[in-house]
Amino acid sequence: MHFYKRERWYPNCKRYKVHYIFNEPWRYVLRVRPNMITHTKMVDGVLESEIARISNYITNHFLRNSMMKIAHGSAKYWRWIGNKELKYQNPLDNKQIHTIMDEYYKEIEYLNKEALHSKDKKYNGK
Repeated sequence: MHFYKRERWYPNCKRYKVHYIFNEPWRYVLRVRPNMITHTKMVDGVLESEIARISNYITNHFLRNSMMKIAHGSAKYWRWIGNKELKYQNPLDNKQIHTIMDEYYKEIEYLNKEALHSKDKKYNGK
């Protein structure tokens, strides 16, 4: 009742998008309030350390699959997304390209230095 529907064509998306616009904008006032953090949650150090200890125990003793099997009837439950198997992990995942390139150039530089040193040893030995 207070809005009307307007559809606009967006050529980038190649589809119509719907916007709802006020019929009488003078009836509404935009009010902005600050959203400040005034309270923080109390942290229990003993409880947090106990939770971490239990989590480490489950991880170190490979109990997560057993727990999933008990809870859901199978270890490969679709909602649980565990770590990838090591043979399928990509070492470049979650790394920025400039970090990868820096490591690559350092490795190439190191290999070139090794090659030069080995040539110098050959020639000095003769």
